[in-house]
Amino acid sequence: MLSLAHKWTISPARELGFALHDVARLLRTYSDQRARELGTTRAQWAVLSRLQRCEGAKQNELAEALDLAPITLGRLIDKLTAAGLVERRDVSLDDGIAHLSATVANGLHLTVDDVADAALRELAPPGGYDDDIAIVVYRRPYAPLVIDQIVTADDLSDIRHQLASWLQSAAVPDEQVADIVLSVNEACANSIEHGYRARKPGNVRIYGENDGAQVHLKVTDGGSWKPASVEPGVRGRGLLLIRAVSDWLEMDCTPSGTTVDMSFNLPA
Repeated sequence: MLSLAHKWTISPARELGFALHDVARLLRTYSDQRARELGTTRAQWAVLSRLQRCEGAKQNELAEALDLAPITLGRLIDKLTAAGLVERRDVSLDDGIAHLSATVANGLHLTVDDVADAALRELAPPGGYDDDIAIVVYRRPYAPLVIDQIVTADDLSDIRHQLASWLQSAAVPDEQVADIVLSVNEACANSIEHGYRARKPGNVRIYGENDGAQVHLKVTDGGSWKPASVEPGVRGRGLLLIRAVSDWLEMDCTPSGTTVDMSFNLPA
Protein backbone atom coordinates (compact mmCIF):
# COMPACT_ATOMS: atom_id res chain seq x y z
CA MET A 1 0.00 0.00 0.00
CA LEU A 2 1.10 3.58 -0.72
CA SER A 3 0.71 6.58 1.58
CA LEU A 4 2.00 10.15 1.81
CA ALA A 5 5.20 10.72 3.71
CA HIS A 6 3.85 14.02 5.03
CA LYS A 7 0.27 14.96 5.79
CA TRP A 8 -1.19 18.33 4.90
CA THR A 9 -4.61 19.92 4.93
CA ILE A 10 -6.41 20.13 1.57
CA SER A 11 -8.77 23.07 1.14
CA PRO A 12 -12.36 22.54 -0.07
CA ALA A 13 -11.52 24.46 -3.27
CA ARG A 14 -8.67 22.07 -4.07
CA GLU A 15 -10.90 19.08 -3.26
CA LEU A 16 -13.40 20.45 -5.76
CA GLY A 17 -10.64 20.78 -8.38
CA PHE A 18 -9.60 17.16 -7.90
CA ALA A 19 -13.22 16.06 -8.14
CA LEU A 20 -13.78 18.01 -11.38
CA HIS A 21 -10.61 16.51 -12.86
CA ASP A 22 -11.77 12.97 -12.00
CA VAL A 23 -15.24 13.62 -13.42
CA ALA A 24 -13.72 14.96 -16.69
CA ARG A 25 -11.46 11.91 -16.95
CA LEU A 26 -14.39 9.53 -16.39
CA LEU A 27 -16.48 11.40 -18.95
CA ARG A 28 -13.67 11.12 -21.54
CA THR A 29 -13.38 7.40 -20.84
CA TYR A 30 -17.15 6.94 -21.14
CA SER A 31 -17.28 9.02 -24.35
CA ASP A 32 -14.46 7.01 -25.92
CA GLN A 33 -16.28 3.76 -25.12
CA ARG A 34 -19.64 4.95 -26.51
CA ALA A 35 -17.97 6.36 -29.63
CA ARG A 36 -16.22 3.06 -30.34
CA GLU A 37 -19.54 1.25 -30.08
CA LEU A 38 -20.91 3.54 -32.81
CA GLY A 39 -17.84 3.24 -35.02
CA THR A 40 -16.63 6.80 -34.41
CA THR A 41 -14.18 8.59 -32.11
CA ARG A 42 -14.60 11.18 -29.37
CA ALA A 43 -12.96 13.77 -31.62
CA GLN A 44 -15.52 13.06 -34.35
CA TRP A 45 -18.30 13.34 -31.79
CA ALA A 46 -17.02 16.79 -30.85
CA VAL A 47 -17.16 17.90 -34.49
CA LEU A 48 -20.70 16.58 -34.94
CA SER A 49 -21.83 18.22 -31.70
CA ARG A 50 -20.38 21.59 -32.71
CA LEU A 51 -21.92 21.37 -36.20
CA GLN A 52 -25.31 20.59 -34.68
CA ARG A 53 -25.13 23.83 -32.72
CA CYS A 54 -23.43 25.87 -35.45
CA GLU A 55 -24.98 24.64 -38.68
CA GLY A 56 -23.13 25.97 -41.75
CA ALA A 57 -19.92 26.86 -39.91
CA LYS A 58 -16.82 27.33 -42.05
CA GLN A 59 -13.97 24.89 -41.57
CA ASN A 60 -11.55 27.50 -40.21
CA GLU A 61 -14.17 28.73 -37.72
CA LEU A 62 -14.85 25.17 -36.61
CA ALA A 63 -11.14 24.48 -36.10
CA GLU A 64 -10.79 27.57 -33.92
CA ALA A 65 -13.85 26.67 -31.83
CA LEU A 66 -12.61 23.12 -31.22
CA ASP A 67 -9.01 24.25 -30.66
CA LEU A 68 -7.79 21.98 -33.43
CA ALA A 69 -5.20 22.49 -36.15
CA PRO A 70 -6.92 22.99 -39.54
CA ILE A 71 -5.20 19.94 -41.03
CA THR A 72 -6.38 17.78 -38.09
CA LEU A 73 -9.95 18.99 -38.48
CA GLY A 74 -9.71 18.40 -42.22
CA ARG A 75 -8.92 14.73 -41.66
CA LEU A 76 -11.86 14.41 -39.25
CA ILE A 77 -14.20 16.10 -41.75
CA ASP A 78 -12.98 13.78 -44.53
CA LYS A 79 -13.82 10.70 -42.45
CA LEU A 80 -17.22 12.06 -41.43
CA THR A 81 -17.99 13.00 -45.04
CA ALA A 82 -17.03 9.53 -46.26
CA ALA A 83 -19.33 8.05 -43.61
CA GLY A 84 -22.21 10.22 -44.84
CA LEU A 85 -22.46 12.15 -41.54
CA VAL A 86 -21.30 15.53 -42.85
CA GLU A 87 -21.83 17.25 -46.19
CA ARG A 88 -21.28 20.68 -47.62
CA ARG A 89 -24.28 22.98 -47.38
CA ASP A 90 -26.51 22.93 -50.50
CA VAL A 91 -24.45 20.09 -52.04
CA SER A 92 -25.39 16.50 -51.17
CA LEU A 93 -22.69 13.87 -50.86
CA ASP A 94 -24.17 11.91 -53.76
CA ASP A 95 -24.18 14.99 -56.01
CA GLY A 96 -20.59 15.77 -55.06
CA ILE A 97 -19.44 12.23 -55.86
CA ALA A 98 -21.34 12.29 -59.17
CA HIS A 99 -19.68 15.61 -60.09
CA LEU A 100 -16.25 14.25 -59.21
CA SER A 101 -16.88 11.06 -61.21
CA ALA A 102 -17.89 13.07 -64.27
CA THR A 103 -14.81 15.29 -63.95
CA VAL A 104 -12.48 12.28 -63.74
CA ALA A 105 -14.24 10.55 -66.65
CA ASN A 106 -13.82 13.64 -68.83
CA GLY A 107 -10.10 13.58 -68.04
CA LEU A 108 -9.58 10.07 -69.36
CA HIS A 109 -6.82 11.20 -71.73
CA LEU A 110 -5.38 13.94 -69.51
CA THR A 111 -2.23 13.57 -67.47
CA VAL A 112 -2.68 12.74 -63.78
CA ASP A 113 -1.64 16.29 -62.79
CA ASP A 114 -4.24 17.79 -65.14
CA VAL A 115 -6.97 15.51 -63.72
CA ALA A 116 -6.09 16.68 -60.19
CA ASP A 117 -6.21 20.34 -61.29
CA ALA A 118 -9.58 19.80 -62.98
CA ALA A 119 -11.04 18.10 -59.89
CA LEU A 120 -9.92 20.94 -57.60
CA ARG A 121 -11.24 23.55 -60.02
CA GLU A 122 -14.62 21.90 -60.61
CA LEU A 123 -15.33 21.07 -56.95
CA ALA A 124 -14.24 24.38 -55.45
CA PRO A 125 -17.01 26.01 -53.32
CA PRO A 126 -18.28 29.43 -54.44
CA GLY A 127 -16.17 31.26 -51.87
CA GLY A 128 -13.07 29.19 -52.52
CA TYR A 129 -11.43 26.72 -50.18
CA ASP A 130 -11.13 27.61 -46.50
CA ASP A 131 -7.82 25.81 -46.12
CA ASP A 132 -5.03 24.13 -48.04
CA ILE A 133 -6.29 21.15 -50.04
CA ALA A 134 -4.36 17.98 -50.85
CA ILE A 135 -5.64 15.59 -53.51
CA VAL A 136 -4.34 12.17 -54.49
CA VAL A 137 -5.07 10.86 -57.99
CA TYR A 138 -4.26 7.29 -58.94
CA ARG A 139 -4.58 6.07 -62.49
CA ARG A 140 -4.82 2.34 -62.81
CA PRO A 141 -2.56 1.46 -65.71
CA TYR A 142 -4.16 -0.15 -68.72
CA ALA A 143 -3.14 -3.75 -69.30
CA PRO A 144 -0.32 -3.90 -71.86
CA LEU A 145 -0.81 -5.58 -75.22
CA VAL A 146 1.45 -8.54 -75.97
CA ILE A 147 1.25 -10.52 -79.19
CA ASP A 148 4.19 -12.86 -79.67
CA GLN A 149 3.90 -15.48 -82.40
CA ILE A 150 5.07 -16.70 -85.77
CA VAL A 151 3.28 -14.45 -88.25
CA THR A 152 2.28 -14.97 -91.86
CA ALA A 153 0.13 -12.81 -94.09
CA ASP A 154 -2.90 -14.88 -93.10
CA ASP A 155 -2.41 -13.87 -89.43
CA LEU A 156 -2.55 -10.12 -90.03
CA SER A 157 -6.35 -9.93 -89.85
CA ASP A 158 -6.41 -11.53 -86.39
CA ILE A 159 -3.63 -9.20 -85.19
CA ARG A 160 -5.59 -6.18 -86.41
CA HIS A 161 -8.67 -7.33 -84.48
CA GLN A 162 -6.69 -7.93 -81.26
CA LEU A 163 -5.06 -4.51 -81.49
CA ALA A 164 -8.36 -2.74 -82.24
CA SER A 165 -10.07 -4.43 -79.28
CA TRP A 166 -7.24 -3.42 -76.95
CA LEU A 167 -7.43 0.21 -78.09
CA GLN A 168 -11.23 0.38 -77.94
CA SER A 169 -11.23 -0.99 -74.38
CA ALA A 170 -9.28 2.14 -73.41
CA ALA A 171 -11.76 4.43 -75.23
CA VAL A 172 -9.23 5.50 -77.86
CA PRO A 173 -11.16 7.46 -80.55
CA ASP A 174 -12.16 5.37 -83.58
CA GLU A 175 -10.27 7.58 -86.04
CA GLN A 176 -7.06 7.15 -84.08
CA VAL A 177 -7.68 3.41 -83.67
CA ALA A 178 -7.74 3.16 -87.47
CA ASP A 179 -4.40 5.02 -87.78
CA ILE A 180 -2.71 2.89 -85.11
CA VAL A 181 -4.00 -0.40 -86.53
CA LEU A 182 -2.87 0.63 -90.01
CA SER A 183 0.62 1.52 -88.73
CA VAL A 184 1.11 -1.75 -86.86
CA ASN A 185 -0.24 -3.71 -89.82
CA GLU A 186 2.35 -2.03 -92.08
CA ALA A 187 5.17 -2.81 -89.64
CA CYS A 188 4.10 -6.46 -89.41
CA ALA A 189 3.73 -6.74 -93.18
CA ASN A 190 7.27 -5.37 -93.58
CA SER A 191 8.55 -7.97 -91.11
CA ILE A 192 6.92 -10.73 -93.13
CA GLU A 193 7.88 -9.45 -96.56
CA HIS A 194 11.33 -8.00 -95.89
CA GLY A 195 12.58 -9.22 -92.53
CA TYR A 196 12.00 -12.89 -93.36
CA ARG A 197 12.34 -12.68 -97.12
CA ALA A 198 13.55 -15.90 -98.73
CA ARG A 199 13.18 -17.62 -95.35
CA LYS A 200 10.48 -19.54 -93.55
CA PRO A 201 8.03 -17.42 -91.49
CA GLY A 202 9.51 -16.08 -88.28
CA ASN A 203 8.43 -14.68 -84.95
CA VAL A 204 7.00 -11.17 -84.59
CA ARG A 205 6.41 -9.56 -81.20
CA ILE A 206 4.02 -6.64 -80.71
CA TYR A 207 4.15 -4.88 -77.37
CA GLY A 208 1.87 -1.96 -76.55
CA GLU A 209 1.43 0.36 -73.58
CA ASN A 210 -1.18 3.04 -72.92
CA ASP A 211 -0.70 5.52 -70.05
CA GLY A 212 -3.89 7.42 -70.83
CA ALA A 213 -2.08 10.21 -72.63
CA GLN A 214 -0.06 8.23 -75.17
CA VAL A 215 -0.08 4.85 -76.88
CA HIS A 216 3.39 3.37 -77.36
CA LEU A 217 3.94 0.31 -79.57
CA LYS A 218 6.93 -1.79 -80.53
CA VAL A 219 6.99 -4.30 -83.38
CA THR A 220 10.04 -6.55 -83.21
CA ASP A 221 11.17 -9.35 -85.51
CA GLY A 222 14.26 -11.52 -85.83
CA GLY A 223 14.97 -10.80 -89.46
CA SER A 224 16.94 -8.17 -91.35
CA TRP A 225 15.14 -5.63 -93.50
CA LYS A 226 16.52 -4.67 -96.86
CA PRO A 227 17.50 -1.00 -97.23
CA ALA A 228 14.65 1.31 -98.23
CA SER A 229 14.63 2.30 -101.89
CA VAL A 230 15.24 5.93 -102.77
CA GLU A 231 12.35 5.66 -105.23
CA PRO A 232 9.87 3.27 -103.58
CA GLY A 233 7.32 3.51 -106.39
CA VAL A 234 3.81 2.25 -105.67
CA ARG A 235 5.03 -0.19 -103.00
CA GLY A 236 7.47 0.27 -100.18
CA ARG A 237 5.73 3.24 -98.59
CA GLY A 238 4.85 1.57 -95.26
CA LEU A 239 7.35 3.53 -93.17
CA LEU A 240 6.35 6.80 -94.84
CA LEU A 241 2.73 6.07 -93.92
CA ILE A 242 3.62 5.21 -90.30
CA ARG A 243 5.66 8.39 -89.99
CA ALA A 244 2.77 10.44 -91.36
CA VAL A 245 0.14 9.25 -88.84
CA SER A 246 2.30 8.69 -85.73
CA ASP A 247 3.71 11.32 -83.39
CA TRP A 248 7.08 9.60 -83.01
CA LEU A 249 8.83 6.84 -84.97
CA GLU A 250 12.20 5.20 -84.56
CA MET A 251 13.73 2.10 -86.11
CA ASP A 252 16.48 -0.03 -84.68
CA CYS A 253 17.97 -2.36 -87.29
CA THR A 254 20.54 -4.90 -86.11
CA PRO A 255 21.91 -8.15 -87.58
CA SER A 256 19.74 -10.08 -85.09
CA GLY A 257 16.48 -8.28 -85.76
CA THR A 258 14.55 -5.07 -86.34
CA THR A 259 12.35 -3.02 -83.99
CA VAL A 260 9.86 -0.40 -85.11
CA ASP A 261 9.14 1.90 -82.15
CA MET A 262 6.17 4.30 -82.51
CA SER A 263 4.03 6.53 -80.31
CA PHE A 264 0.64 8.16 -80.73
CA ASN A 265 -0.50 11.05 -78.56
CA LEU A 266 -4.12 10.74 -77.40
CA PRO A 267 -6.45 13.75 -77.55
CA ALA A 268 -7.01 15.64 -74.29
